[in-house]
Amino acid sequence: GYSSAASDVYKRQTIRIPVSYLNKIGDKASGYKIDSAWLARVKEVVDYAYDIGMYVIINMHGDGYYTVDGGWLLCAESDDKQVEIKEKYKACWEQISTAFKDYDEHLIFESMNEEFDGKYSGQQFSAYDNINAYNQIFVDTVRQTGGNNAKRWLLIPGWNTDIDQTVYPQGGYSFKIPTDNYLDSSINGKRIMVSVHYYGCLLYTSPSPRD
Repeated sequence: GYSSAASDVYKRQTIRIPVSYLNKIGDKASGYKIDSAWLARVKEVVDYAYDIGMYVIINMHGDGYYTVDGGWLLCAESDDKQVEIKEKYKACWEQISTAFKDYDEHLIFESMNEEFDGKYSGQQFSAYDNINAYNQIFVDTVRQTGGNNAKRWLLIPGWNTDIDQTVYPQGGYSFKIPTDNYLDSSINGKRIMVSVHYYGCLLYTSPSPRD
């Protein structure tokens, strides 16, 4: 567990806090209500960094992994399943955004993390279409909760958050930056950033033993 004392030791300008919700989300009958104790814990950890002036990024991290028990934000599932997935995703971000709507620009939301079909065999176009749709739902939902969310910086990933799969179209199909129709009118410019990961130098950056 992270403690407030740790924030005094590891003072940096920015921290990214990955958050998984998984079985902390209720069923459809509950409106996909996130467990209040879990959301309070997320807020507590964010506050450790936010309260000392750090920039904090939070996301929905493991919910889209095919390799994680309870993963549900699964982009390669059928169209019928996508209806409920998108409804659940929207409901979750409504709750998360509302909980943090009064936080200033030091808090950044990232829609998801390394979302793809789990196969490492290139883009599956219908699945990529769902990723683009999730990102649009995320932007629209966050903005419409109001408060500082109407002008908050938002971070958007493409296929597997991979730099090549995001930047270079394959077969004419590619990542789409969401429209930002509900951005506060006081903002002159854009408030969407693209999130990419690059593992080309993994030999030098991995914590595992290397030759």
